[in-house]
Amino acid sequence: MIDNSTGISQIFINKPSMQPSQHPKEYNVEDNITIFGRLQTKIDPNLKICPHCNSKIKKIWSTCPICGKDL
Repeated sequence: MIDNSTGISQIFINKPSMQPSQHPKEYNVEDNITIFGRLQTKIDPNLKICPHCNSKIKKIWSTCPICGKDL
């Protein structure tokens, strides 16, 4: 369809109908089990600082997962 006042064709876009907002689901630890086990919800107290990138990593690791350097 062409608008006679401007000479420009009008494009009609189908707008999606508005969906009613959904309430977020309550957080439940049992619902969030991954292939690695349960999600970590507390900071591990046994951490050390990587001297190369200053990241907090587990004490048992010998290589920093952030910078990849040996400790």
